[in-house]
Amino acid sequence: MLQVLRERTIGMLTAAKSTRAVAHKLNIHPSTIGSLQRRFREFGSTSNRPHNRRPCVTTPVQDLHIQPVHFQDRLSPATRTAAETIGFTTKEFLHKLSETSRRLICMLVVLIGVST
Repeated sequence: MLQVLRERTIGMLTAAKSTRAVAHKLNIHPSTIGSLQRRFREFGSTSNRPHNRRPCVTTPVQDLHIQPVHFQDRLSPATRTAAETIGFTTKEFLHKLSETSRRLICMLVVLIGVST
């Protein structure tokens, strides 16, 4: 749900509208409105809660390598492809690519701000 829609929902609930009326007006399921209202009461905010996700193991440059390699051999598990890729430095990775691919990767590296 968009942040603007969340804030509008809380605004309507604060203005003493019923959960069902807000759900009908915004075309959102009433249980979603109730969950949002509970979260707002509990945390005082409508923004997304932080997630406790696993840290990234590969760099963005390595991710650019993993995807095409994995799609070429779909029967190979992604974890094996990632394990074979970990340890590549950016320079080692660029040496393995064709000239056209190198230019594309260099442009992407500059755009996403990865240091070589």
